[in-house]
Parts: sequence; structure tokens; C-alpha cells
Amino acid sequence: MYRKLMLCLLVMLLQTALQAQEPEEIPIITAENVTQLQVLETVQGHRGLVADIAFSPDQRLMVSGGYDGVVLLWDFATRQVIATLEGHTAPIDAVAFSYDGFYIASGDWNHEVRLWDISNIDHPVEVAVFTDAGGRIFDLSFSYDHRVLAAASSDGSLYLWNIRTHTLASSVISEEEALYSVYITESGGGEYVVLTGGTGGVVKWWYALNQKRVISGQPVPARWITDLEWHSDQLWIAAVGAQESVYHLWQRQDIFQPVATQPTDDWIEIEVAMPLVFMLTYDVERQITVWNTGILLATLTIEDYPGAGSIALTPDNRILVVGTANGAIQFWGIVPVSEEE
Repeated sequence: MYRKLMLCLLVMLLQTALQAQEPEEIPIITAENVTQLQVLETVQGHRGLVADIAFSPDQRLMVSGGYDGVVLLWDFATRQVIATLEGHTAPIDAVAFSYDGFYIASGDWNHEVRLWDISNIDHPVEVAVFTDAGGRIFDLSFSYDHRVLAAASSDGSLYLWNIRTHTLASSVISEEEALYSVYITESGGGEYVVLTGGTGGVVKWWYALNQKRVISGQPVPARWITDLEWHSDQLWIAAVGAQESVYHLWQRQDIFQPVATQPTDDWIEIEVAMPLVFMLTYDVERQITVWNTGILLATLTIEDYPGAGSIALTPDNRILVVGTANGAIQFWGIVPVSEEE
């Protein structure tokens, strides 16, 4: 009896000690605490600029693509590389996760898009190489039904591939000299509604699979549109060469609300945690600015690195991940109060 009592006591003490060692949950980033953002961890992965970062829907995995032509699959919790996916022979600009978490896509400067099956993360498999595009791949987007992959290309065309048959499903030639951003917003009835932005400063909604026509176009006071963020029927637009650098569009109306009032003539990348907008501009590449409806809330400085190449927010809006120009990846967050004490 005494031995059993001592064993139970020992187990209770061990559980208490383990619970005490568990870190406090990192807070969600909000307008009230965004000035407290700091680098929590830095890891090295690529041998050059980290151009794009994406997360699996459950946030267990992270994928990064770099100018070294390598795709890295990460365990997000441990910050460890699970797999190195090779095959590209040119710098990579775009990576994406499918909404079921089973596929990764990557696109490079040599017009190639590669599709990887990661349903078994211990043995990722390259299942297709798409070479139909006529230009550099700037952006990729999976459909919600996991059937189609869309790409924005420097040749001004929009490409859609069938993920199941590994074939080109559709290609649409736009009036733009180049397309920089793409997002599949809806699917149904055998058709896909696709959002694009590029040169010319017009945001377009397309029926892109069968009808191959523009549903509507929204001119933006900008020379280029380099990034689009779509959340709950709301659109944020990265506008280069405009008086304001980020615009907010609600439900395809003609009213644009300025979000970031820092003009630039260089590439812009944005991430949105409503109502916050994180903005990386390549002409001030050591800084990330955070905005709320035209008000600058914070400026994050990338210390000890030549600059940043990409930013990405985790699905739970707790961590801002920054890919740097020399291959390192930084994880920005807010230290829980108990840890600061």
C-alpha cells in the first residue's frame, strides 16, 4: 500500500513538473499588441533568398521555396526540415499547399511547376512536372475542392492544371504583360472563379476553366498589382506606383479604401490578419510595416540580415514568418507575459 501511494505521488510530481515546463501559448497578433512583436527564433535552411512560404491548413507543416531551387518541407512545431524536395533547375518564386494538406506545388523561373504528394510526409513523392507555362511562375493557388492548381505567369497567361490527371485543364491569355498574383476564390458547377493581378493595374475575376472569360475587372490606381489577399469576400491589393500602396476592396464594389499610405515603386508583398496588414516592400527590404486602415502601427526591422524576401502569417495569426535574403527564416511573435517575467 505504501509503495503504491509513493508511486502515485511520484507520478503527480512528475506531471506537475512537466506542466510547469510547457511554454505559455503565444498570443494572437492584434492591433493592441503588434508593437511587442520580436524574433522568437531563427533557423537556417536555404542557400539564398527565401522567396515564398506557405502552411498546411492544420499548421503542422510549413513549406519554403528559395532562389537555390530547393523546396523545404518543415515540421512547424520543431522548426526542423522533414524533407528536401529537389528537381527544380532555377530559382523558385512560388510555393503553395492544397487545402487537404496532401499536396505541395512549386513554381520556378524556368516556367516549370512541380506537384508533390506529401500524404506520407516520411516519403514525399513528385507526381507531376507541368511545363505548359510560357513564362516565369510568380504565384500559385489550389482550389478548395483539391482538383485544380492555378498559376500566374510572366507571359501574361493564367494556367489551370487538373491535379488528378496531371494535365493542363485550361490556359487563359490576359491583356496584361505579366500576371503576378492568382487566387481561386470559388468552385462549383464545373467552373472556377479565379482572381488575378499584374501589370496594368486591373484586378480581374475570371471564369477560367470552361468559359475562359472575364466576369468583372476593377481598375486600381497603380502601375502593377504584385500581391492579392482574399478573406471572407474581402480583397486586399498590393499596388505599386500608386499614392497608397495597399487598398481594401469589399465584395467587388468600386470603392477602394486605402490601407497603407506608404507609396513605393518596387515590389510589395502583403499578409493580412484582419484588420492588420503586414507589408514588405523590396525598396525598404529590411523593414516590415504594419498598418490598420491607413494608420502605421509598427515597423519591424530585420536585424543582422541583408533583407527579407517573403513574409507569411500562420493560420492562427500568432506567428509572422520572415524569409530572409541569405536563406534564414525568422519566426516573429509576442512573448507571453509569464515568460517575460
